[in-house]
Amino acid sequence: MASRSLTRRQFVTAIGALGAHWLAARSRSARARGAAAMPGHVPVYLTFDDGVETEGAQGERGPTLDVLDLLDERGIVATFFVHGRNTGEAEGSVLARMLRAGHRVGNHLFHQGGATLDARPAPSYLARLYLDTELRIREVLAPHADALALFLAQPRLFRRPGGGYDSAEGNLFLLADSGYRDSFLYDRELAAYRHLLDWLHNVYDYSGWHINPLPLWEQRADPDAVVWRAIDGPGGLRSLLQPAPDKPHLVAQCVQEGVIILLHDPDPRVIAAVPALLDALDAWGATYHALPRPGDLPNRYTVGIARPEPLVIARESYRDVASIP
Repeated sequence: MASRSLTRRQFVTAIGALGAHWLAARSRSARARGAAAMPGHVPVYLTFDDGVETEGAQGERGPTLDVLDLLDERGIVATFFVHGRNTGEAEGSVLARMLRAGHRVGNHLFHQGGATLDARPAPSYLARLYLDTELRIREVLAPHADALALFLAQPRLFRRPGGGYDSAEGNLFLLADSGYRDSFLYDRELAAYRHLLDWLHNVYDYSGWHINPLPLWEQRADPDAVVWRAIDGPGGLRSLLQPAPDKPHLVAQCVQEGVIILLHDPDPRVIAAVPALLDALDAWGATYHALPRPGDLPNRYTVGIARPEPLVIARESYRDVASIP
C-alpha cells in the first residue's frame, strides 16, 4: 500500500508534538540534575550583630537574652558579633551563657561610628578597635573561667560594621598578603598594642553574608514579609538552591559551604519575626551551625555582601571553584 504524504496541518501537529516531548524531557533532565546537585540538608549559619544588648546594661534581661532564649528553645547554635562598647562587666555573664551553649562570639569592633566604609578609616584605626574589643571580651569573661577558656579555644571571628569585602577599601588590614600588619609595628596609633598584634593572625573575616531578611532600613517586622525576603525575595534562599535549571552546579557550592544569614539581636523585630523565619528554614531542611564554615580560611576572603540580585559566584570566593563543571 502506497504511503500517503502528510498534509501541512498534520506535519505541523507532528512537529509540535515532538517539540513538546523534547521540551518535557529536557525539563525532566534539568530537574534531575538540579535535584542531584542539592544536598540532603542546607547548612545555615545564623549571625547576630551589634550586641550585647540588655536592659540598663544590667545583663539580666533584654533583647540579646530574648534571642538566646529563642535559640535554646529551638536547640540552635549561632554566632554573635559583639561591639566592645556594648560589652560591660554585667554582660560578661551573657557572653558566658553564649559560649556554654555552644554559640561562638565574634568581634564587631569596639563601636560602629567611624569604622564603616563610607568613613574611610585608616587600617590602623580598625586594628585598634579590633584589639580593644578583644581585650574587653577577655576582661569581662575573666570571672567565668570556663567560658573564657571556651572563647580562647574557638577560632577568632570578625565582622566589620556595615560589611566591607565588596570594596577595595574593605578589610585589607586582616588579609595575610596586605602588608598592613608589618606597617602596624611602626604605627603610632598602635604603639601601645604592639605586643597584641599577633591577635590579627588567623582571623576569620565574615564582613559579608548571603541573606539579610531584616535590613535596618526596613522598619516593618511583618513575619510574612521577613520570610518572603529570606526565602523567595531577590537573593533569597530559593535563588541559592534553585538557580537556572541548566546550571545546577551553582546550587551545590554555596549550599555545601553553608548559607550565612545576617541578623541583629538588639533589633526588636528579631523576636517578632525570626520564629516564623526559623520555621520556614526548617521546611527547607536547615541544619544550624556556628562559624567558621569548614571550607573557610583565616585572613582570606570568605563571602561577599549579599545584594538584591541573582547569585553570582565569584571565582576567588572558594578554593575549589575551578573544579565545578
